[in-house]
Order: sequence, then structure tokens, then C-alpha cells
Amino acid sequence: MSAINHSEATFGPFSVNFDAFELARDGENVAIEPQVFSLLTYLIRHRDRVVSKDELLDELWGHRYVSESALSTQIKSLRRAVGDDGQNQNIVQTVRGRGFRFVAEISEPAQRSTEAPVAQALHNIPRERTPLVGREEDLDRLHALIRSTRFTSVLGIGGTGKTRLAMRVAKELASEFSEGVWFVDLIPLKDIDALETAVAETIGLSLDSTPARPQLIQAIAERSLLLVFDNCEHLKDEAADLIDAFLEYTNEPRILATSRDPIELVDEHRFYLEPLATSVRDGVSPAELLFRSTAERHGAILDSSGDLVQTICAQLDGLPLAIELAAAQLRHLTLEELAQRLTQRFEVLAGRERSPSGRQTNLLGVLQDTWDLLANQEREMLGFLATFPSRFSIADLEESLNDAQSGDIAASIARLVDLSLVQRMPGRGSWWRLLETVRMFALEQTSAEMIEQNAARHAHWCLIRLGRFPDDQMDNLSQADWCLDHYADLDAAEKHFEQRGELESAYAICAGTGLLVQLDDGAHAREKLLRAERYLEGEPSDYWRARLHSIAGLCAQANRSPAGLLEHTDKYMTYAQSSNDPALYANALLMKSLTTGFVDSELAHQQLSEMVEIGRSLNNQSLIDSGECYHAWQYVVDREVNKGREQAEVIYERFSQARSEIDNPAYNCVGIVVTSTVVDEPEIASAWAGKLSDFPAVDRFWGIQNLIACVEASSGEIEASAKRCLQVKDRLNRATRDEFPDLLVTAVLGALRQGEMGLVTKWLAAIRYGGSPIQMYHTITMYRQLYDQHGVGDFDRSSAPSLDDVRSEVHAWWEACVSGGG
Repeated sequence: MSAINHSEATFGPFSVNFDAFELARDGENVAIEPQVFSLLTYLIRHRDRVVSKDELLDELWGHRYVSESALSTQIKSLRRAVGDDGQNQNIVQTVRGRGFRFVAEISEPAQRSTEAPVAQALHNIPRERTPLVGREEDLDRLHALIRSTRFTSVLGIGGTGKTRLAMRVAKELASEFSEGVWFVDLIPLKDIDALETAVAETIGLSLDSTPARPQLIQAIAERSLLLVFDNCEHLKDEAADLIDAFLEYTNEPRILATSRDPIELVDEHRFYLEPLATSVRDGVSPAELLFRSTAERHGAILDSSGDLVQTICAQLDGLPLAIELAAAQLRHLTLEELAQRLTQRFEVLAGRERSPSGRQTNLLGVLQDTWDLLANQEREMLGFLATFPSRFSIADLEESLNDAQSGDIAASIARLVDLSLVQRMPGRGSWWRLLETVRMFALEQTSAEMIEQNAARHAHWCLIRLGRFPDDQMDNLSQADWCLDHYADLDAAEKHFEQRGELESAYAICAGTGLLVQLDDGAHAREKLLRAERYLEGEPSDYWRARLHSIAGLCAQANRSPAGLLEHTDKYMTYAQSSNDPALYANALLMKSLTTGFVDSELAHQQLSEMVEIGRSLNNQSLIDSGECYHAWQYVVDREVNKGREQAEVIYERFSQARSEIDNPAYNCVGIVVTSTVVDEPEIASAWAGKLSDFPAVDRFWGIQNLIACVEASSGEIEASAKRCLQVKDRLNRATRDEFPDLLVTAVLGALRQGEMGLVTKWLAAIRYGGSPIQMYHTITMYRQLYDQHGVGDFDRSSAPSLDDVRSEVHAWWEACVSGGG
């Protein structure tokens, strides 16, 4: 019995309109749910045979795992809709142990001779049963590719929805191909003969005894049609051979293929399908939309659980199959229980092993199929990449592997990228990553011994790259920039060494990232402070005690804790001196001078002079430069502004001639000149601020951004300054760090430039009596100049506004400046 090709069918008093998705009885529409209608449609179209339960489960729910009870419920609903029941099975019959069959007699309506036939799109694309979520941009791009090229491949890791997307775009383009769009599923096929036969059957071509390929080519050569080859990876060579022949010897047909592995033809246009976005857009992410819609189909109602749902979707990398399998678990798990179990996701998200069509329906099986496509060298590389907790660059791999394993790194990475196991990250730099699901799978496939070797290699690379004794790196902004990019790697390496009792290596990583605390907006300062203090509870040597107190002091400063900074700095001095390491002691003198400079200028200068002498005795130019630079800062603090500025200009000129890389002392010299001129000589400040563009971390160091905003405000570029301040505010807020009073100094400069003296004195009073210390050294010096010149007017401690009082006022002022109303 042939399948129905018309848009309507009638049985008894019922009529079915397949295109309008309507069921009617004696001309009156019958209420029927979409999934129940899909069940009826499928049984009618396959009424010449018994349809098994597994086949119906696969067709109705696709990759999503559901129990047979869900199917039984739909069968009962269908029988109610057509007047059937369990006893009188006149329409749908249960065949015990086998499945179901549509048994009513179908009468297809005759063509109305008085009307022109309605043009029907020719295709065999199955009707969608659930909405396609979050793929609008992908659909637009695919439309354009198919229209402009003859062969497009949709590529991606298993479970991203390649088949679903291909079917949707083919259906939407059906009207543009007069000879139809035709879907060929390669999963059940075994060889090239089966593939050619399947194509012939799909397009309605009866083959004779001669070779099939010439017949196919002749049949489609001038026909306007679209062929969709689905799941080509297991017949990649055969599919490539047939597609190549079609492209070579035909003119009109276009081809769309889905595969985990590129087809590798010269005219293949690759479209890599990424997982669903997990970032919020218009209040909810596409991944969360899919999770919620799937959960609702399984009877779970999610109300105010947005944050946890978003977390789950992010942990699942936005992978549609994983999201749908996870949402299905809400039949018997709460959201909290599901989130806790995602560390065992391959067990929790197990569906049926394969559907009747041969498609994988569980997460582990999907990844295993891709793993089987890899050579041993590529598997080893994937296992090593799994040790990187976050992202990595090709340079990272070359440094860490150092030709020790995996042979040609570039070739292995290229293969993993082709299979979407390694994905490029958007944004700054050339970064790559593994989806967390892929990382977990790769670790499961790697032996415990190899995991340990890989982890040790990764940890030692971090230690070498950071520098075990990095006294000469303390002022290196490029090194700090690298540390920020690789914070997750350093964190994993530190934990690796600590767990294995290699404590000095753990100390070295903890203590060697001082400048990072400023570059990361202080986001990790609390964590690093607690870790340093935990190490100090043990029995480190005096050298390591000094180093740990050093990083603890910097973290205390980032946490706006003057008492903590003072305590750890004093201990840094004590243990550095007893460690008999002159360079370490010299750096301790510098840090100590920062805590004494505002209360005992003479002592601060003595400490810096001693640091410079130690640098000269060691022939250590870095120590000399830092000491002399902070001498200049101290002059500014002492209100000897011109003297500090002149010395900073001399030092910077020496730096620029002697060094190819701008580092922290050079940055401080620029800061001295800028802060000493920004109030009274903004033109000079602006010229010197232009040098900040040479710094490697200019876009990441919030202190530099704030300094530039100060110069813009003082120079009259109020809108640019306000916009930059709002960006810095958002950055610091995301790091759960208060942006005041440092940014308030910038606002004071802007108000001063605009002549709003009432705001100037009010905001200076808020800084003066606000109770929260200014953090950045250059902000302190600018504030002191402003305070010396403009005081606080009529405000005293009892009447001065608090920082909280003026916060919203300043934010609104910035917003008005940006919008042109300031």
C-alpha cells in the first residue's frame, strides 16, 4: 500500500487535513493536541503495517527519553478523539507484543474538476513536533548558503541538532525547488550501493539492471531539487564520492549534508553548528528556553528558578541533546538534585541506547561515536587538552608539550576542530576550549596513569611559565596579563601540587601573581588571601613565609583592608630579612614604604633608598628602577609635586631607551606625571596619558582605565569620561567590588571642569568623611590636590554626605553626560 501523498484523507465520518493539522468529524473540527495529531498522521501514513512502540517513541519524541506510559496516554487520547476505545478498536488496533496499526478504511478525496489543483511543495521532510529554539541566525545563514552555493555541510558535535536544523531549512526552502527537497537518512545504510539505491527510492526513480550512478545523474541533472544527506560520518567516503559526482556532472541540484566529520570536497561550504547560547538575551537564553519547553512537556512547571536553570544549561554547554535529557529528569528529580548530579552526567542523562532508526539517544553514545572517528594520536591530544580547566591557545600547547607527545600538534588540533570537539572561543585573542561535556568524556576515556602524567605536565608548565622564583617578574605587566588569561590553569596547578604534598611549588604559584590582583578587578583577592593564610598555618620556610605575606598584603589592599595590609607587610619585612635573600628584602622595603609614606615621609624615603642600594649591590636594574620610581611618588605624596614629576620624567626616558617592554615602574612614572598635572595642566596630562596605550594590559587594568577617565574629565571630554567610568563601575560590580571612592575622584574632576562647584565640594566631603579608603595610589594623589585647592566648603564630619548618599547621584550624573544631558 502506498503512502498518502495528498493533503487530505477520510475515514468514516472523519477527515484529516495534513497541511492544516486539522481533524474534523462530519465537517466539525475535533479538538486534538499536536502530538496526538502527529501520532494519528504517522499511523495513517504507515497503515500498511504494524508500527512498533519503539518506532513511535522515536518519531514522536525524537532523542528525548520518555517511558512507554507516555505513549499509552497518547494512544488513549487518540482513541477518544476518533470515538474508539480499548474494547472497540475500529480505528487503531493494538497488536499485542508488536505495536499498533491503523485499521480503518481510508478514502482519498477525488480531485475537484472545477478547481485548479493546489500546488503542493514536493518533499519528504517529516513534520516538526516541537518548536525549534534559538536558531534564527543559523537559519538565516543557512538559507543564504544554500541559495548561493551548490554544496553546504552542517557540521557539529553529536547532539547539537544538525538534523533538526537541516530539516527545518529544507522545509522552508521547499517552494524554491520545483522538483522538491528530499531527505536521505544515511544511518541505516551500509555501503555505496545502499546509498545510491536510497537516493533513487527517495526521488521516485526506478533503477534498471545497469549501474545506478549514471541513472541517478541523468535523472537529476537538470532538475531543480535539494538533496539532504543526513548523518554522513559513517559513510563519509561513499557520501563524498557520490556528492562529488553529482556536483561534477549535474547543473541544477543542490546538496545539504549533515555530519560530525567534514566531507572534505573542494567546493564544500562548511557551516559549523554551535551549541545553543547560554547567555541571557531578552531575559532568557535560548538554552533555557529549550530546557523549560522540554520540562513542561514532561509535566514539570518551572516558575522562579531562572538562575539555577541557567546554571544547569551553562554546565551542559548549551548542548541541545544534553539539555533535553536533563529536563526529562525533572519527572523524578528536583532542579537542585539535577544540578548536583551533573558531575555524573553520563549516567544521569542516559536515554535509550539507540532509536529504531539507529540514532544515538544518549549523551555517552553520541560522544563514543565521535571518539571512534579519532586516531590514537588525536585521542592522546584530547586527553591532554582535558587537563586544561578552561581555555588554551596553540602557544600554550606548544610550550607545555614541548614535542614530548602527540606529534604534530597543529594537525591533531585541526582534526579535533573539524569534529567540533575543540571549539574556538569568541572575543579577545585566539583561544580554544573543550565543552565541559567533552572534557569529562575525554577524562573517562583516558587511563588514570595518563591522567596523572598529563596533570603533572600541565602543572609544571604553569610553574615554569610563571617562574618559580619570580623576583624579577614582580613588575612585569605582560606576566601579570598572562596570569590573568591563565588564572584557571594556575589555580588547577596550585591545587595539583598541594594535593601531592609539593608545597613549595604550590607556594610559588600562590605568591607569584601579585599584579594579577589588580588586573582582575580584585575578583580573586579574597580567595587568594584565604589560601595564603592557610599555607601560613603550616611550616613554610622564612623565604616562603615572606612571599606568602607579600601576596596576602596585596590581597588585603584589594579588599580595602588597611589593617590587613599593614599586618602582612610588617610580617613580610620580618621574614624577608631573616630569609637572607637581599632581593626579597628589597621588595619588602618597597611594599613597606607604601604603608609608611603618608604618615612618615622621611622613613619611606629611607626605605626606598635602602632598596635602591640593595639593587645596586646585586646589579639588579629592576630593583633600582622600582625604588627610584617610588621615590618620585613619595615626593608627590609630600606635596613636592614638581620634584616628583621631574624625577618621573627622567626615569621614564631612561626606561623607554633601555627597555623594549613597558612594565609597572614605567606605568607608575606616567601615572606620576599625569596625576601631578591633571588638575592644573590637563593638556600635559592628556599628552602623557597617550603613552598608556603602549602598556600590555591597558584594556584590563581598571586603574589605568580610571586614570584615563580622569584625564578625559579634566580635559573637558565629559561624555567619554562618563562612559569609561560606567564601564569600570560595571566591571568592578561584577567582581563584587565597590568602585567608590576611586571613581568619585574622577567625577569630581568632571564637575570641576563644568564649574559645578557645589557638586565638587559635596563629593569631596563624601570622600573625606566616607569611611572607605581610596585604593589606587594615583587616585589618592589627585584627591589630595583637589582637596587642597577646594576643601569641603561648609561640610563637616556631621553634615557631610556619605558615599552611599552620593552614589546614585553620581551614577545618574554619568548617565546624563553619556546621553548628552550632562
